[in-house]
Amino acid sequence: MILSFFFFSCNSKKYLSEHQSFLYANKTTIKSDYKVENKSSLYDALQTLYRQPETKTVIGIPRHTFYYNYIERKKRKPESKDWSEERIIKNRPVIFDSLKAQQTTDDFDRYLALRGYRYSKSTYKTKTSDKQTIVNYHVNPGPRIYIDTFLVIADDTALQQLVDSVPNPGIITKGSPLDIDLYTQERARIVRLIQNEGYATFDESYIPQLEVDTGMNRVKVIMRILNPTDSTYHIKYYNGNITVYPDYDAKLSKTFYDTIVNGVTYKLPDSLYFTLKADVIERNLYLRKGFLNRKEDLEKTLKGLFRIDLISFVDYPAIIDTSDKEIPKINYVFYLSRNKKISLGANAELTYANIATVKKSLFGIAMSVNHRDLNTFKGGEVLNLNLESGFEFNFVKPDGDAKRDIINSVNLGAGANLSFPRFMDPLRLYHMIGYHKDPNKKALFGTQLQKWLTEEAVSRVNVGANYVDIQDLYKYTNINTNLSYVMQPDFSRKLTIDRLGFDLFVPVADVLYQEVLDSNTFLRESFGKELFTGFAFRSYLFELNTKTANKSTYFRVFHNAEISGLEMLGVNLLANAISGESKAFGIYTGQGVDRDTISFSQYVRGEVDLRYYNDIGRNSTLAFRFNTGLAFPYGPFTAQVPYVKQFFVGGALSNRAWDIRELGPGSSITPPPSDPNTPFYQTGDIKLDLSLELRFKLLWYFYSAVFIDAANVWTFKNDPERPGAQFKFNEFYKELGIGYGYGLRIDLDYFILRMDVGYKFYNPYEIDGSHILTNELKKFPSGGQFQLAVGQKF
Repeated sequence: MILSFFFFSCNSKKYLSEHQSFLYANKTTIKSDYKVENKSSLYDALQTLYRQPETKTVIGIPRHTFYYNYIERKKRKPESKDWSEERIIKNRPVIFDSLKAQQTTDDFDRYLALRGYRYSKSTYKTKTSDKQTIVNYHVNPGPRIYIDTFLVIADDTALQQLVDSVPNPGIITKGSPLDIDLYTQERARIVRLIQNEGYATFDESYIPQLEVDTGMNRVKVIMRILNPTDSTYHIKYYNGNITVYPDYDAKLSKTFYDTIVNGVTYKLPDSLYFTLKADVIERNLYLRKGFLNRKEDLEKTLKGLFRIDLISFVDYPAIIDTSDKEIPKINYVFYLSRNKKISLGANAELTYANIATVKKSLFGIAMSVNHRDLNTFKGGEVLNLNLESGFEFNFVKPDGDAKRDIINSVNLGAGANLSFPRFMDPLRLYHMIGYHKDPNKKALFGTQLQKWLTEEAVSRVNVGANYVDIQDLYKYTNINTNLSYVMQPDFSRKLTIDRLGFDLFVPVADVLYQEVLDSNTFLRESFGKELFTGFAFRSYLFELNTKTANKSTYFRVFHNAEISGLEMLGVNLLANAISGESKAFGIYTGQGVDRDTISFSQYVRGEVDLRYYNDIGRNSTLAFRFNTGLAFPYGPFTAQVPYVKQFFVGGALSNRAWDIRELGPGSSITPPPSDPNTPFYQTGDIKLDLSLELRFKLLWYFYSAVFIDAANVWTFKNDPERPGAQFKFNEFYKELGIGYGYGLRIDLDYFILRMDVGYKFYNPYEIDGSHILTNELKKFPSGGQFQLAVGQKF
């Protein structure tokens, strides 16, 4: 079929006249004798100005091939199904038009003039071969104009005093380029400043284009603030009446009953009964009657109301009150529409891994159900109840082991969390963050965090239990509870703090894995019954996403840290100092011998995950991931970081050429266990995990990727039983396991099904005298490590 389309695409040229050709590609080159600032950003902006888009293809086939095929079919069979208008537009041929190419160069020059390049010169040249034209645009921005003097002049003296009273944050200063982007930012700053001082009707229309004087070889720029056409000044407003409809549905006709609480009028449907408590709404109303109207207070009010998950939409008409001639006022009405109070959800996920070394082909399925109540106690609280289960099946049984269980692993879990749309601070410990006894002064640290906590935080109480059973390795039970704060001040940043937390970890080793533990001190000391504690602080996770609509390059950053047992260690050491003993606190079960002791674990763990994305064209992305972590024990009573808190690499979310926990630590060589079916178990205190992917679209819902992965883990201390396991700065880069491969992705809108095949290239230790795995190279393009997962790797 592809061959037939190829020949048809060649025949598409018969529809062109003698002087016509298809626009095959647009290319732009920026070259100047002067310095061009942010060249890549300028290039991205120019790409959006093409008057004619280049011909799009589907796996190398021009889209107009499908269009002409459709036209011919309609001629033969007029009754055949019509295409939609959208499909016709998407596949319509792009025939090169020299007039539009010239208009594009004119658009380039106009845009560059707005960015301060007033002497730019843009031209184009074409190269046509076999009815296919490539347009090469050559852009010479020339010198850029910079500002010598910048003034803001307001016709209203009150506004002039206001602007002059606030220090200029440096958006436009002496030496800034004459750039429309800077003008837009400065205009937005001034508008916000004025709107936050009661001038509610002020907007961008009162700030016209810049006045530019280039006389005497100097550039003087004036930004004017105009008065209303019917007045010599702008009116300052105060907040008037505040009315709230807590349960509004525009589709239903209801009778509303008025009630006033703390000066706020509530319109309650059908009765005077609050189904969402008034104090919950009032807590998020930053607009106060009689106070100066401030745009910032309105924004904080909307953000606070949307923090209540029960509320789906807020309409907030502002009405100027003309009844009071002396004090101008604005009345606000808030219509709060609601989400469904109770909902049920379910989810399923598939995974697959092929472990050739132990003849395992693991197919996994995970399922979960969720019950969600958005207004549990009529205070906007959200109750989540979760049940989840996961099973991993091994359908390929080893020879001579027909009795082996087909279930390779089991994961069962249950959890509940209750969220409160406010900051809850037991003992008021976190109120000390950012505190200063003088409210007019800033604290030495924590001012921004204190603002996030008080204005953004959702407090969440979590309780959960988890049971995991991995065949031939171990089983464990985990019970946890914590108090956390979730803060998202904007779309790009999110911070989660687990303030108070306890995790109980109770493992039981399988007979085969017990043999491994008995032979390895590092693993044995890390594998025990542990209680992880945090009374004032347990952990944090910070997320940053710099992606915006017009940026082709962006970052995502995740970093987290956790600490366990600090308070318990302090109490333990104090008790020992008083008693004169050197005894570790523990919780004793059974007869009180070591194996029945639950230890208070003391460790610190941190991790950084940096992800970089570069959109190459419309359908390709270069993605890079740098992930590293460090964990170490502290205090006299904890020998190793607990096994479940150590790092591991390999698998579908790490180095795809190796299986989970197969790599490391370092260049150590682990002797084979007595049973070859024992799963991999390698972990470490230090992790480095790198990935580079080129992702590109094939056709329709199908995407592909080629990748290189490099990863390993190391121990923090020397391990005499595993030479080469310790991290060393002059050796670690030689001990990375490096793999490569390719994959297929199916984007089904709701989720992405990912299939990858990884091949080992460089081994951390030598095999047959070489780190390069030549036998693996011979397997390509088949016979690699197959990984199946849901979602992109990163």
